Amino acid sequence: GSESSTEKTPLHLFGVYDGHGGSQVADFCKERLHGALIEELEAEMREGDRGEGECSWQRQWERAFVACFNKVDAEIGGVKPRNSRCGSGEEVGGSGNDESARADPAPAPAPAPADAVGSTAV
Repeated sequence: GSESSTEKTPLHLFGVYDGHGGSQVADFCKERLHGALIEELEAEMREGDRGEGECSWQRQWERAFVACFNKVDAEIGGVKPRNSRCGSGEEVGGSGNDESARADPAPAPAPAPADAVGSTAV
């Protein structure tokens, strides 16, 4: 369909987890990245188009991907991302009191220890 189409079509996401940072990081991303993206896309859909007009869907996807990668990157390092949608609403511009606007995401897997920190393997 066209960019302005409201028709829903199936989407497919493929990832190549090349092991940069170690095999545990690649395995962690394989298990977590798709779920984190779904969480962020659902959050974007709940927030709506923010008055962005025709390009709203594209901006929503961009924000969701950035938030997803930041979230997974922080989880790999064991640090909660600053712009996490799972914390208080104030972190994403809300009042922190609207629990109905956030779904409780599935628990994230334990942080992945890097098995090749400092590796020069190419």
